[in-house]
Amino acid sequence: MAEAAFLPTMPARVVSSTAARGRSAADASLVVAAGNPVVVVGQPDRQLAELASEGVAARIANELSGEAFDATFSTAQAAPSGGADEQDAAGTPDAASLVVVPNEPLPLPWIGANVRVSVDLRTTDGPVLTVPMAAVRTDGGGRTVVTVIDGDARRDVEVSPGVTGDGFVAIDGEVAEGDEVLVGVAS
Repeated sequence: MAEAAFLPTMPARVVSSTAARGRSAADASLVVAAGNPVVVVGQPDRQLAELASEGVAARIANELSGEAFDATFSTAQAAPSGGADEQDAAGTPDAASLVVVPNEPLPLPWIGANVRVSVDLRTTDGPVLTVPMAAVRTDGGGRTVVTVIDGDARRDVEVSPGVTGDGFVAIDGEVAEGDEVLVGVAS
């Protein structure tokens, strides 16, 4: 009752406490998270580390709650959170850690949660024609083609592939919306 803590920003949440009823408070500690939380990627894979630089757009998703937020990478050093994978022996954040700052405050239940961080490498300016990635192949002449099916007839059409995502690839060529393309051959 003789101690007080001033928190300059809100929201705030008690993350952990070693205090217990009936025990001396002299040895107890209280960890409080205040302000807007950030996401620290303690051990990023090589691909993410290469993409992450100041201001690069990212997306943070909590797959358990189904919520997601837009964010950006920051070169600011994160404060240690106690995780062994984020700190070196001296208790400072690992130099390889990445900091992702959400564009709006994250919900407090996200503190300590595992989240997915994703980065869009390329996007399109508008709608594009896509086909399943399995429909695009290289023919014997080295051209990138898709096989268009028209009734019983099949013809290879040269295309230029573009951005990919979710198993699809954007294409540009003499293929129209609604054309049926060959994806596989029945065995």
